[in-house]
Amino acid sequence: MTDKGRQPFDDSLYSYDFDSEWDVEKALREPQTPYQTRTEQKREHREEYHRIPLYAEQEEDYRRPRSKSGNKYQGRKRKPAAKSNIRGWLILIGLGLIALLILVAFIWLIVAAVSPDTSEPEKETVSTVETAQTEENEVSLSATAQLVNRADAVAAGYDYDGAIDVLREFGADWENQPELAAARDRYLEEKDSLVFWEDTASIPHLAFHSLIVDTDRAFRSENADGYNRNMVTVSEFRAILEELYNRGFVLVRLHDVARYGVTEEGDEMYIPGNIYLPEGKTPLVISQDDVNYYDYMVDGDGDGYPDGAGAGFASRIVIDGNGYPTCEYYNTAGECVTGEYDLVPILEAFIREHPDFSYKGARAVLSITGYQGVFGYHTSMEWEAVLGQEEYSKEIRAAQNVSKCLKENGWELASHGYGHYSYSTMTLEEIASDIKKWENQVQPIVGDSDIMMFPYGCDIENEDYYSGDEFDLLYDAGYRYFCSFNSAGKWVQFDDDYFRMSRIPVTGETICYNSDNLTALFDTSLIFDRTRPAMISSVGQ
Repeated sequence: MTDKGRQPFDDSLYSYDFDSEWDVEKALREPQTPYQTRTEQKREHREEYHRIPLYAEQEEDYRRPRSKSGNKYQGRKRKPAAKSNIRGWLILIGLGLIALLILVAFIWLIVAAVSPDTSEPEKETVSTVETAQTEENEVSLSATAQLVNRADAVAAGYDYDGAIDVLREFGADWENQPELAAARDRYLEEKDSLVFWEDTASIPHLAFHSLIVDTDRAFRSENADGYNRNMVTVSEFRAILEELYNRGFVLVRLHDVARYGVTEEGDEMYIPGNIYLPEGKTPLVISQDDVNYYDYMVDGDGDGYPDGAGAGFASRIVIDGNGYPTCEYYNTAGECVTGEYDLVPILEAFIREHPDFSYKGARAVLSITGYQGVFGYHTSMEWEAVLGQEEYSKEIRAAQNVSKCLKENGWELASHGYGHYSYSTMTLEEIASDIKKWENQVQPIVGDSDIMMFPYGCDIENEDYYSGDEFDLLYDAGYRYFCSFNSAGKWVQFDDDYFRMSRIPVTGETICYNSDNLTALFDTSLIFDRTRPAMISSVGQ
């Protein structure tokens, strides 16, 4: 397949040379067949609603006594008037008694309503109120404990102001809560012990490529020598993290290292960032290039899709059930499994286990090209015709969701050029075209970025300050942070318009042949993967 963006270039300039630099485009293959997106089935859970049974009231059978009538008296007649008077008086007396009883009951109800009740039920009411208050206090105590736990997690990354902000969520009375006040005092004491990091030039910046998961497949593939020279394995990266942590390094953002501000002399320019760490801790930047998962790494049969015949690398970044970025990977059986198969999920898990390895939630910088998609998704324009508009849009949205997840978790995203060409050998028109392609096809997915990680680590200038049309192109495109390779060590440059920082590439070659530049960071003999080919197997022996 011929990349449209490559037509003006002489392919011989970019042929792979194992003795110099590794051309990542060497083994690209053209996509052939349409992609069938895998979706996970979701189950719907229904709630059952039960009606409360209604109980009908029992009807009472009221019976009225029947009055006797029609009695006939025999013999001497009684005086009707006398009989009538006795009955009348009895009726009057009965009605009077009833009225008296009603009056007494009415007076009793009034007295009961206005008089305090000193009976036993009052004790039961008081007890109920006291119980409710106790339960409320218990809930309040539980809430303060939860706030402290959350604040402690923030403070573990040296963000003590952020931790106190968490405590404030309790409300206006938060400082009068003993548990919250004690936590605040503890944070302020720890904050006062921090030391401002002044020597920005001494901050190391380690650069990695994709990590080798299956060394047997990688080191038996047609690109085995390139993998051996330019990449590290999963086991090596894990060992490097342990070494860095044990030596007191703390991961910071590139934007923590330098910021645009005002100098003591009143000049506006890029100046060292405000990094405060405990005594004995050293800031560190980590970046990873080509977070794209190219075909030559994951596609073994040439159809443009990852499979079990790939070279043993992760195939793309996805989001796990807890909202963290992780990776998919195809094993030798062709099964797609999810887990810690590249730098992103490994570093993410390491920081969750060691929060003090990350300064205020910092992660690494991920630099991205565009000619074969983003994060392992088919987002390059060539795939629209292959997939169709609907499936192509799904790929775009999935990559956008990954980008959002990464940034929410503290990762920084950078440009690595669209076509992965060396800007040091390109014409002005070619650089402009490459920048425009990245803006049109990658920026809508990852968002704006002011970081340029030069492809191949080749800067447009050496140690001189930037000037000229090439820099103007990059500056007008919004780039302010520029990073190149320098195996010999650390180097930074502050200017009115930008900040530059060199990176130390961590590869099989630097581990084996330039280990002196890494000894201050980790012991290469301790991290070296013995499954590497014999070319560099003498390391550490």
